[in-house]
Amino acid sequence: MSALSRLRNLLRRRRIAREIDEELESHLAEAIENGRDPEEARRALGSQLRLREESLDAKLATGLESWVSDLVFGWRQIKKHRATSAAATLSLALALGACGATFQIVDALLLRPLPVAEPDQLFAVEYHGHIPDWLSVWRENPYPTFRTLRDAVDDEAQLVASSRTRSRELRFDTADALETAHVQYVSGGFFPMLGLDAQLGRVLGASDDVTPGGHPVAVVSQAYWEQRFGSDPDLRSRTFNMAGTLFEIVGVVRGPFTGIEPGVPTDIFVPTMMARNVEDPDQSGFRILGRWREGHVREAATRDRLESLWRTLEHERWTRLQGAPPEWIDRYVSTTRVHLKSAAGGFSTPQETYAPALGILAGLAALLFLIACANVSNVLLGLATQRSRELALRVAIGAGRFRVIRLLVAEAWWLGILAAGLGVALSGWLARWTLKLLRAADLPLRLDLTVDARTLLFFTVAALATSLLCGLGPALHSSAVSFASG
Repeated sequence: MSALSRLRNLLRRRRIAREIDEELESHLAEAIENGRDPEEARRALGSQLRLREESLDAKLATGLESWVSDLVFGWRQIKKHRATSAAATLSLALALGACGATFQIVDALLLRPLPVAEPDQLFAVEYHGHIPDWLSVWRENPYPTFRTLRDAVDDEAQLVASSRTRSRELRFDTADALETAHVQYVSGGFFPMLGLDAQLGRVLGASDDVTPGGHPVAVVSQAYWEQRFGSDPDLRSRTFNMAGTLFEIVGVVRGPFTGIEPGVPTDIFVPTMMARNVEDPDQSGFRILGRWREGHVREAATRDRLESLWRTLEHERWTRLQGAPPEWIDRYVSTTRVHLKSAAGGFSTPQETYAPALGILAGLAALLFLIACANVSNVLLGLATQRSRELALRVAIGAGRFRVIRLLVAEAWWLGILAAGLGVALSGWLARWTLKLLRAADLPLRLDLTVDARTLLFFTVAALATSLLCGLGPALHSSAVSFASG
């Protein structure tokens, strides 16, 4: 009999047992009809109870059935000690809620990959060395420097430029009121390189990256389109005025993509050619994002080429600027190294700023979780000690140590499930509250904290870990005591 049929039979156990009893009775009746003495026929057939159990074992997934019976018994124990169980569940739920809230923030800001094609192939060009504090964390580049670097490694990697996402005031159409939106300047290859297309209209392309000041067009994120415009299908006819320039909206980016800066979602994307003084070789403002071309494996050679070329361009730039001491220029250029850092999860100021604080927060949440598990474990140990005579009786009638352990862990399993369910409800509120504490006035932090599959998976693993941490110790201790008692 297939495993699927055995599992299906668990749902109709009574019917299967009745059919087995009817079959045994039919065999006995047939023997009597053939002239055998009823008592002799019963002795020849054997113990009907044994035959019934053997037949059930053949037709049912008895291993799974025993697990189910242990869980049912564990639930009865939970109901029997309602006050104790409620206190233990609440304690664990608070700890799991804190862990879940921390995970949601860490996942949204640091772990979650960008919703683009093959995010693991993305990298950011960063610079490390003797860089003064007044220079950008990532060492922003002039657009001509980006263009030179892009052309130099075009056969090995695709490079695109983007500004930081900044809050800008703008006015839509003929509206009188100004409103604020998060705007980012991106080069023409930005959306094609990320594998993004348009939900409505078109995205920015190479034709929008040609003439400085000559491409007053913009695309908006799908989230901004839905929230600000109510998914208006005529959005492409809308315009907005920003810093005295009239921009036309030409499309909506498809999907959940809101930029490459976790924590600072971008509402509107405009071409780099519309940035002020974009062709000035001495004015920085653009970071570089890249994607390896298919089949390229010589990453070190690409990095060395970018580093050599960047040092030459940077030395020329600072030499043109007045007031920069030659010895400082030489030290700055010669000690700065180019690093190609993975950008699968994007790169942003909030990531750099809040990562240390989130690490400490995660450690505190884990400590709180372990303390809660230790307290509940002691409670379960006390309850199991009160059941020592019951457990000794179970051993005396043939229950193995593993079965006793499984029976005791089942109670902790229910506590873990109940606490995880309550923790999911608490984690959203705790995450939003924590976000308010972390958010600085000069550094906005906007994260998507909706409960998704990754969060549910975290709580599933947390529930299993809670069950083991809370129940395994008391179960091992009590099962050893029960054997001694037997």
